[in-house]
Amino acid sequence: MIEELEGGTITTRHRYTVGPRRDAVASTSIHEGVREPFDRPVWIHVYDLGEDHEQIEVRLVETAHKVASLDHPRALAALDHGQLDIGVPFVITTRSERPPLSSLLARVGTLSPAETAALIGAIAPAIDAAHDAGVVHGALSPRCIFTDDDLEDAVLGHIGSGLTYDELLAVDEGSPLQRDSLAPLPPEMCRGEVSQHTPEGDLYALGALVYQCLTGSHPFFPEDEDLEVGLTHIKSRHARPLDELGFDAPLSDLIGAALDPDPDDRPARATELARELGILTRELTPERTNRSLEERQTPARSDRDSRASRSDDDLDGNAPDERGAVAAIAILALLATNIGWVLFTAPFAQAPETTEASQPPAPLSILPQGLQLDSEPQGASIHVVRTDGEDLLGETPQIINPALPRNESMRLRISADGHRSVLLDVERRADGQDVKLVLERAD
Repeated sequence: MIEELEGGTITTRHRYTVGPRRDAVASTSIHEGVREPFDRPVWIHVYDLGEDHEQIEVRLVETAHKVASLDHPRALAALDHGQLDIGVPFVITTRSERPPLSSLLARVGTLSPAETAALIGAIAPAIDAAHDAGVVHGALSPRCIFTDDDLEDAVLGHIGSGLTYDELLAVDEGSPLQRDSLAPLPPEMCRGEVSQHTPEGDLYALGALVYQCLTGSHPFFPEDEDLEVGLTHIKSRHARPLDELGFDAPLSDLIGAALDPDPDDRPARATELARELGILTRELTPERTNRSLEERQTPARSDRDSRASRSDDDLDGNAPDERGAVAAIAILALLATNIGWVLFTAPFAQAPETTEASQPPAPLSILPQGLQLDSEPQGASIHVVRTDGEDLLGETPQIINPALPRNESMRLRISADGHRSVLLDVERRADGQDVKLVLERAD
């Protein structure tokens, strides 16, 4: 595993500061990070695949492109990808400020059927949306779901980040497989019948997730069992039915179907499983008191779970707060030409200083979900103007989020070859609208 990334900088068309590593599964390490200059929280997935694994890298990058186009409020999208200087690939995604579900389970042990139904109801539409877009999660587990005690607001992350069984064997050749990397993999993949992630595999992983939420253990890879035993069992037998563990038979049958060794016998859609789970939990006799999640604590847990809980709790505490962002975008400048768009007022290549002197910056402000900057033509460079110089922020179109967590205002310069540049002051404000800059040709 690659060490000493914390505190480093990754530069693509954006610039990212690498924070502490918060998770590590097989050859993948996941770091907190922020995208400058507005400290947008991100996850940085670093894949230490070793040599001769270009096909795996290509697959991960292709998946990241698909995840980037995934537009669902319950899914954390991919933002960027590239290679570190040492040739190691990385993928950058948005990051939730909520802790992972694994942290909640470490604290409370298990969830009730109703609580589990609320959680699955929140993330199932994102899973189906990903499948409709041709994206398979491939790593669905409590580590990839981010939620606080309000389970209905859970979001799905690390989409497309999981390695297949064959890929795990290839990149970790000679090393023992890890429990967390095997947990999302379906029986047909472990048996060697499929080599790629499939939607049916995600439905199995969703069933395993429900099983773990209800019982506190994975159906084949519990903490107190040898992995080789689990691999033997997942290839050759059904999971232990939930009704043998005290749950009602209809619930046991539903989750048993999701965990069926035959992928054709599983539910076709995640929302189908979520809907049936919701119906069943409304009919079941409550087996738990009405104590809230916040009031519940696990009676005892292993040292390993305690360490995982502390790590995940740190993640929750260090996540940037985006709720302080206010306002929307307004462009108040009309030029003497009476054109109702901001125009570039001086050739950037000749004298940007003249631009600042001759044309006052157009004031903006930012919506809570971020500032959308676009231009005609697209691909214009966005620079942050500082007293000691300028830093490249990226190119249009560009979404800046969260908004100004530390500064009340910031000056941006937008420029493109063959066009005049414009200065914009970004500031907090209570009203406004998104802005599109139409660039005037320099001829």
